[in-house]
Amino acid sequence: MNCLRRIAATVLFSLLCATMAWAQTPQQLFQQALSKERADGSLEEGVQLYQRVVKEAGADRALASRALLQLGRCYEKLGASGARASYERLLRDYADQAQVVAEAKSRLAALARDAAPAAARTTMTVRELPSVGLGNDLQAISPDGTKALVGDFTRGQNLAIFDFSTRQSKLLTTFDWTHSWVSGGIWSPDGRQVAYVQSGFKSDSVEELRVASLSGEARTLFRGASGRVGAAVPAAWLPDGKTIVAVIKRPDKTVQLLDWSVRGIAAIQFVSNRDLYSIPMDAGAGRSTGSPQALPYKRTGLNVSPTWSPDGKHLAFVSSSPSDAGSRYVVVMPQSTGQAREFLIPTSRYDFPQSPYDLHWFGNAQGLGFSGIDAKGDPVMFRLTLASGEWKTYPLPVKSWTRTEWNDDGTAFYYARHSFSESDGGIFERSIDGERERRLYALPAAGISTRLHELSPDRQWMAFVQARLEKDGRQTSQVIALNIASGEARTLASATAESKPGAPSLALSGWSPDGRVVVQRSSGGPEPVEWLMVPLDGGAPRQVQIGIPSTRGTPDIPGTTPVGKWSRDGSTMVFVQTGSSGGAFILENPLAKIPRGTAPAIRR
Repeated sequence: MNCLRRIAATVLFSLLCATMAWAQTPQQLFQQALSKERADGSLEEGVQLYQRVVKEAGADRALASRALLQLGRCYEKLGASGARASYERLLRDYADQAQVVAEAKSRLAALARDAAPAAARTTMTVRELPSVGLGNDLQAISPDGTKALVGDFTRGQNLAIFDFSTRQSKLLTTFDWTHSWVSGGIWSPDGRQVAYVQSGFKSDSVEELRVASLSGEARTLFRGASGRVGAAVPAAWLPDGKTIVAVIKRPDKTVQLLDWSVRGIAAIQFVSNRDLYSIPMDAGAGRSTGSPQALPYKRTGLNVSPTWSPDGKHLAFVSSSPSDAGSRYVVVMPQSTGQAREFLIPTSRYDFPQSPYDLHWFGNAQGLGFSGIDAKGDPVMFRLTLASGEWKTYPLPVKSWTRTEWNDDGTAFYYARHSFSESDGGIFERSIDGERERRLYALPAAGISTRLHELSPDRQWMAFVQARLEKDGRQTSQVIALNIASGEARTLASATAESKPGAPSLALSGWSPDGRVVVQRSSGGPEPVEWLMVPLDGGAPRQVQIGIPSTRGTPDIPGTTPVGKWSRDGSTMVFVQTGSSGGAFILENPLAKIPRGTAPAIRR
């Protein structure tokens, strides 16, 4: 009798587990299928799960179409029939899903090319490489054309080997986001070793030129010196495989984008556009009242750093174009009517595509300025007087990047020294002549940086984000309000999360028209960004509903929502929207004699 009871209990438990597994939502099934396909390499199980998603997705057409696309890719990797049927069904039944339909058409075209007789391929062709990592970060093709060296960002910034025949990736390095990063990989002539640059995330880390076998055994060939000259970046191996040609990494940030193998020339193409959009707001109701619209301006492609004048009459921003990114202008545009004015910034040196990040007005709205680098490469403050159109620069006593703000009449500015690079980290007020300086706020420990500084509408408080890397590798972010006169600091929001892209985060969106700090809180997942207006007196935050779309993400890292800047009258919010496209390609060598089955056609 007891035996029968045990058997019955076991059967009941098994049925219960099966029922719970079957009760997964289609979205959960899709994520499980992705894991089986990409992480575990269990393509057969992935096929079964994708088939269930298509069957159970119901009205979620976007999910069903994506599952069909992944189903076709699984069939291709397995070398089984069914891929063409999956893509054709996607085109037939889900024609409204534009992005997925475009990918399905691309795959059908690739299948047609692969089926064509080899003798018919007499000219050089261009083929897109598969999405093998975040940003399609192709480093180099192996000398025999059978493998690719790619950047892998699934657990950190690593290198991986992608095999064209198996369509699988294997990590060459295995660092996480708290330890080290690697980049700049190149193959040895025999394809058995890889040279690359390795360094750490701390400011005092030294870059190394390293060589690793395909099994991951590595050795250091060269250690970079401290200061502005970094590691030796590998450029090429000599034919005997015993010597590496390298260049010393200097501030010009030269990079290698092309690589030649018997398969052809491998190249990376990446295009990124950043432009300003406005969205109408109802300040009283705390929500947006319409859809985002592109800010009408003659130059597009690289318009960033929007900031409203303290009197609310003008919007200023930095304008350029991808074709001439070295020439950037400060544009001052009336909020209502009138002619926009342009002021050419007197430098062509910028650290980042979106620099400058900290364009701000004087409190009297008579000028603007920001931190940057002059023609000599030294850190300076750029100061523009609107009445005369005159630019002047003033030395910035910092050892790394900084973020700044201006006082009421432009005779002094506020700037940050980070404690990860300097012993006296904090926020300082400094006169433009350099004769007077006082520290308003001392950073509480080493390893801290501050960013996104912005003064309140009454110019009495400065809000900023303070970030600190914890001992366990996680990062703590705090939104802090600092009283300019007294030095009192109030923590308004705080979050601790893993230090990696896509982790939960806090961002400062500035101030609301009524003097509350606007905070953006991201979960790091598919949930929408939460917008909060936080009062300085410790009262309860108020949620704001703002329809700013997130940027497009990747399977490795979700998209992010841009930081919006609220106009003084509360009627408009302006933000930078980023759009990007690109990939890795091979211009195939029609004379390459690669044995059949060794390196099949490259698929995306």
